[in-house]
Formats: sequence, C-alpha cells, structure tokens
Amino acid sequence: MGFLMSTQPSVRRGPSTLLWLLLSGLVLWLVVGCGRGTLYAPMDSGRGNWLSTGGGPGGVAALDGGPQPPLELLWSQNTGAAPVGGALLAGPLVLQATQSERVYAFDLVDGQRVGRRGSKAAVCGPATIAGRFNETLVLSEAGRKPRLR
Repeated sequence: MGFLMSTQPSVRRGPSTLLWLLLSGLVLWLVVGCGRGTLYAPMDSGRGNWLSTGGGPGGVAALDGGPQPPLELLWSQNTGAAPVGGALLAGPLVLQATQSERVYAFDLVDGQRVGRRGSKAAVCGPATIAGRFNETLVLSEAGRKPRLR
C-alpha cells in the first residue's frame, strides 16, 4: 500500500476559487475561433510583452511604436483543420487546438512540429493552459454542443 505525504500545509478552497473556475469555464464556452487550418506564430518584438492574444498582462492589444516594416513571417504550419481559439504559449512551445480532434505542439523558434495529441471528441471551445512545475495541461470542451437558434 502506498501513500503520499506532503510537507505543504493543506489548502482550503473557498468561494473565490469556485467563482474563478466558473468564470474560466464561461470564457471557454463563449469564445470560439475560426480559421482555415494555418497557424501563424506570433512575432517576438524583442520586448517579451506580447505573449498572448490581447498583448501582455494588461490586455491592451497595443504596443507603443509597434513593429516597423518590413515585417517578416517567422514560420507557419498547416494543421489540416481550422484552429479553435488562439495559439497558446507554454515555455518554448506554441500549442494549438484544432477542429480535427487534435492539439498540436510546435517549437516557438523554428515552427517544427514537436508533438500532436488526439482527443475522443471534437474540440468545440478554445483551450487554456493549467499547470506548474514543468507540467502542462491543455483544457478545452469536447463534443457536440447545442447551438443558439
């Protein structure tokens, strides 16, 4: 028989944790992205503050000055299906969920595919990353969902 011992104090999860989980689920449910199956890597402006959709932590979706022309596409990948939601950055990886029941992982620098995982049902909501300590879990809704009519 095995057991797990922790030296960490027990964590109590209160109403604020439940509210955070509910709001996160609502955001996943409301936002769905469409495309033609091509994933474009975000360009690093050298400032390190444009690492997600909407920009940095402030979500202002703008940089003072911005990149100057001529702009150069670093890399692109064809995933074979429309992306669901925006690309996710997890350390040196770009992760993209698609409508083909797959999540792809690409190297951030050169765009080479480093992984692909399938799911048991079609992804119908954008993914998000949850994890810490070199563990990454990509979460999304799967399966057919009713449409508004």
